[in-house]
Amino acid sequence: MEPTVTICVPHHAGWQHLQTLLLSLHALAPDGPSYRTLIVDNASRDGSREMLDEQFTEVDILPLDANYGFAHALNLAVVHAQTEWIAFLNNDMRVHSRWLIEAMECAGRNNVDCVASRILSWDGTRTQFAGGEINLLGKGFEWTDEDCDVEAERDLLFACGGAMLIRRNLFVDAGGFDREYELIYEDVDLGWRLNLYGYKVRYAPRSRVYHRQHASLAQVEYRRKAVYYERNSLATMYKNLGAENWAVLMPALFRLAVHRTEALMQLPCDGYSHLCGVQAFFDHLTRWREKRRVVQSRRRISDEEIFARFFVSPMRLWGYTPKHTEVLRDSRYQRYREEILSIADFGLKSGGQG
Repeated sequence: MEPTVTICVPHHAGWQHLQTLLLSLHALAPDGPSYRTLIVDNASRDGSREMLDEQFTEVDILPLDANYGFAHALNLAVVHAQTEWIAFLNNDMRVHSRWLIEAMECAGRNNVDCVASRILSWDGTRTQFAGGEINLLGKGFEWTDEDCDVEAERDLLFACGGAMLIRRNLFVDAGGFDREYELIYEDVDLGWRLNLYGYKVRYAPRSRVYHRQHASLAQVEYRRKAVYYERNSLATMYKNLGAENWAVLMPALFRLAVHRTEALMQLPCDGYSHLCGVQAFFDHLTRWREKRRVVQSRRRISDEEIFARFFVSPMRLWGYTPKHTEVLRDSRYQRYREEILSIADFGLKSGGQG
């Protein structure tokens, strides 16, 4: 039987995590959809390719000549995958035996083309992702047990790229993940685009995976992640906001990014790394401008509808760690933030809450 789904897994080192994931895929319920597994190897040097050849001969491997990060690696995987559906999984996951069945049934039941799985802690006692949101600065938040009813299906702004299902032709038509992002917020950006184009992203609580939290991201040093958090959040807002809100909000976001880096200078190296992220946004400005043109030319849904449905806490304070949040809350940054967003008057324009 020809496979219906290609399960695409980006990988860079961490063989012990990948091995556990592949063993869990072997245990998927046999009455589920047929699938193939494609490992996109970002130039691992830990013997992963050799171990795959030895222990998992049925798995396809797409070897890359360098570490292209999460976004571009998965875009390349989709080029090689010719199935109707694509599933993305992080290499530090393991799946429930009915993970794929439940995701496909959710798609069929709701007539949607993109499904987000429920991500639980490794021991299954806590929910790490049951949906998510972003604030007015483009910073992302994942909903856990404290944020929502984790057992209820709902429409989302975005699916977590670590465990999602999407129809292949839709992913390609929407432009896939923005390769400039490399990692962090590439899934938020894709989900926002899908919603703008009139498609729905649906949360499937019974499609469960288990995650060693940040086992993959922990390999990336903070200085590099800080660049992505700043650059990619700015790019997400820059590309996806409609013209009126874009003109009002973007100047405020740039000013707040500078104030944020100033506040984080209290922490060793952190503030400078965030400032590098702001500069990195401007380094790519020509590309962001062209991508914004494409997004805005295809949009079918207004900002007002997006904000009313998905910007649940638009003023929510973001920090990478509790220490970052503490510094931002207790510094002049919080006052600047409230003043600038008040001047922007964005809550009234969006119809959002908060």
